[in-house]
Amino acid sequence: TVESVMKLYMLSKFFRSLLYSEALTNINQDILEVGLLPTCALFEAPVNEILVKQDTLSENFYFLYHGKVHATKREPDGTEKTIAYLNAGHYFGDISILTHKP
Repeated sequence: TVESVMKLYMLSKFFRSLLYSEALTNINQDILEVGLLPTCALFEAPVNEILVKQDTLSENFYFLYHGKVHATKREPDGTEKTIAYLNAGHYFGDISILTHKP
């Protein structure tokens, strides 16, 4: 299906970018694509759903193949400040997964 091809293309693009990460220099592309790709799943999040909360450990790695999200940060006074807008092709949750820290 078109969705499967898009998933493979975008995840392969991400996995190739990991090969240039200093933290992952000893991992080859086959391990990333053959080992991780089959564990990935597509899902559709409802509009305005919170996917990751500030200061919590992310349990998922998110790769946007369609749509957009915005990242916010709660300020000490309780207000929320938008710190990033992410569109198709962007990803997040990776740092928390790799470091086991929020």
